[in-house]
Amino acid sequence: VLFRSKGDILVRYVGWLNAQSTAEGTSLSKATRASTYTSLLKLLQWIARCRPGLLGSIDWPVRPFPWRNRDTKNRRGIPAARVRELLKACERDIAATRLMRREGEQLREVSRAARATYRNARGAVLDFIDSEFDGVLPPTPIFYRTHNHFYHHLYKHGRFGGFEPYLYPNAYGLFPYYLAIVLHTAGNSQAIAEMQMDCLQPIPLLDDREMLVWDKPRSSTVQRRSFRSSDPFEPPTLIREVIDWTQRLRSRVKIEHRNRLFLMKTTMGPTAATRIKFDRALRVFIARHRLSPFVLGSLRPSVLTAHYRSTGDLRRVKEVANHKSISTTASYVQGPEVAAQNGLRMAALQSAWLGHIEPDADASISKPATGVSEK
Repeated sequence: VLFRSKGDILVRYVGWLNAQSTAEGTSLSKATRASTYTSLLKLLQWIARCRPGLLGSIDWPVRPFPWRNRDTKNRRGIPAARVRELLKACERDIAATRLMRREGEQLREVSRAARATYRNARGAVLDFIDSEFDGVLPPTPIFYRTHNHFYHHLYKHGRFGGFEPYLYPNAYGLFPYYLAIVLHTAGNSQAIAEMQMDCLQPIPLLDDREMLVWDKPRSSTVQRRSFRSSDPFEPPTLIREVIDWTQRLRSRVKIEHRNRLFLMKTTMGPTAATRIKFDRALRVFIARHRLSPFVLGSLRPSVLTAHYRSTGDLRRVKEVANHKSISTTASYVQGPEVAAQNGLRMAALQSAWLGHIEPDADASISKPATGVSEK
């Protein structure tokens, strides 16, 4: 009965959302209210579409939260110098990871050449983990119960944390790769976290470049950017390294996550990466490199603003951001720094325009009146 009263219950639900507040006592933002309402609306619309006799006719409220995007406050951006600092920090961590993984391969080669066992060689421990556990250490209770003899030797050589990074990543080791890809693509941090393993595509006639393709579920669009294949710190190389590093975990995660690019080992076992897990790794990353605090949501507008300040062309920034509307791009690059730069650019254009018309004005003043001859 309530649903047949032309959407009155939905109107009352919108009113209830408008009256809610956060733990600090402030009103919920319009974006939060709209997102909460949309989650319920999608479920009801599915029921109305797939079970038409269950709800009856409903008059859906039209735009209960108008101007949601216009009234949403943009996150405080990061200066271009700090964005470059973040990228350099990622490259240092990635270089350290590469060195660590090469060291693991060298340990294996040395132990094989010496025909060593896990009792006296770290490389043999890695080979034993691959052969006995398919490359992934089990939880400690199971490990201790089934392989007690090996458990003690493993702890003698360095415990779990001394061997797992050679085999597969955790959130902290994977985070620099993720952050570098977010910065290079200027992508949405949630969409990049959910990127698929088959995201690289060749570009015909351009052997030195590859297309990076990923979905952005929030806008139901496909995002595309091209990068050099040979650069050691650009996304194509980073993605191949992540795929190789996470291959031991793929058979251990849920079937629906096996094609995800970012997989990690947590205390609960192998799983797909999420923004929440990367948020925790972010704090460790900031502390390790002694960086100023920032949030992942500020990276995309910061990188787009840096592109705009460099080029001054909003259309080129729109292509980088994969936006459908240039007005959306403009909302990302608005800010005091860009406003100041736009003011300087406008002053330069006005000066150039005045420079074109002032000579004509001087000439008209110096010319004699028409019809009067000078003698």
